[in-house]
Amino acid sequence: YLRQPIDGVYHEKTWAVVAREAGQIAQGLLSQGLEPGDKVAILAKNSAEWFIADLAIMMAGCVSIPIYSTASVDTISFVLQHSEAKLLFVGKLDEWGKQASAVPIGLKTVAMPYPTMPCHIQWSDWLKEMPVIEKNHLWDAKDIMTIIYTSGSTGDPKGAEVSFAAYRYACEKLIDVLEASSEDRVMSYLPLAHITERVYIQGTSIFSGQFSVSFVESLDTFPDNLRSVQPTLFISVPRLWTRFQMGVLANLPQKKLNVLLAIPFVGRLISKKIRSKLGLAYARICASGSAPISEATLRWFTKIGVDISEGWGMTENCAITTQLDAKISNKPGSVGIPQPEVNIKTDPDSGEILMQGPFMMKGYYKQPELTDEVIKNGWLHTGDQGYIDDDGFLFITGRVKDM
Repeated sequence: YLRQPIDGVYHEKTWAVVAREAGQIAQGLLSQGLEPGDKVAILAKNSAEWFIADLAIMMAGCVSIPIYSTASVDTISFVLQHSEAKLLFVGKLDEWGKQASAVPIGLKTVAMPYPTMPCHIQWSDWLKEMPVIEKNHLWDAKDIMTIIYTSGSTGDPKGAEVSFAAYRYACEKLIDVLEASSEDRVMSYLPLAHITERVYIQGTSIFSGQFSVSFVESLDTFPDNLRSVQPTLFISVPRLWTRFQMGVLANLPQKKLNVLLAIPFVGRLISKKIRSKLGLAYARICASGSAPISEATLRWFTKIGVDISEGWGMTENCAITTQLDAKISNKPGSVGIPQPEVNIKTDPDSGEILMQGPFMMKGYYKQPELTDEVIKNGWLHTGDQGYIDDDGFLFITGRVKDM
């Protein structure tokens, strides 16, 4: 199920091993006196242990609070205090020396098995000492599974309360859209503290119960890890797609590439070689999100056999609002059509996109006044502007605040 690279070698954990270790970590949480509803934070880069910690938190009846591994001292301090976290898992971090000062002295900490800040408890000790939890906590679908704090680019971070029902709906719809199977491979490298990776990679893998998830050892090893995994489903952001493009053109100038691609047999060979070197030789679905990607970039990748779909969503709606579909390449710039059971309309005055759906957040944690500002009469006010064409495809044109 999970493949974690350590010193250049992938260490694999089966579903059974993940289940056992999650049960042991859950028992470790109970041994610290944690009770149902208590908040448990995770400050770490993506890893197999991140997945396991998240599952353990659910098993123990607690609510997970993910924090970006690159978060500033102020942000970490705010999230830990605002969420009233009772325990913190700490994993791979690039600047733990600076971030350690954000952790309150009285907060219990557990160190994942990587070089990181000093902690009260070692992950490996729990795996040696703890039995598997006897009985998992029984949740109601309407209960809060996790509180995901926004990046806080405009003021203090806001904690979006995501229920089990919303999370499950989003993940299962994606599985249908992606037509996920046991043959699929994915790579987890976008921050798990963000809703996109949490749903698109972690959630779909859990609810499908089929495909494997590989992680990245470091930023330096990312290209090698990607080529090694050769994922069948790959989601990225515009900046990385552009870096991929620039990397290809650094070795093969555009004019020469154009000539080679124009020759039928040679063009197919060159395209296949480029895809293989990028790590996308077997990628049947590629997608981009988080920001607009230029039509020129989309067309460039199409020429080498990589069709990139755009998706649209946000923390407040589990990052899944419109349908990811590689078949909409004839609608460049569109983010697709609404998911089943999703209603979308635009405000006639401002052009703001409003949506309704079963995967909306319950609200902002401890901030009802902010919740009332974005959820009005059952409609989520997204802050994005756009329009819907005659075929029902949504196009994003900007932000309301930019007015």
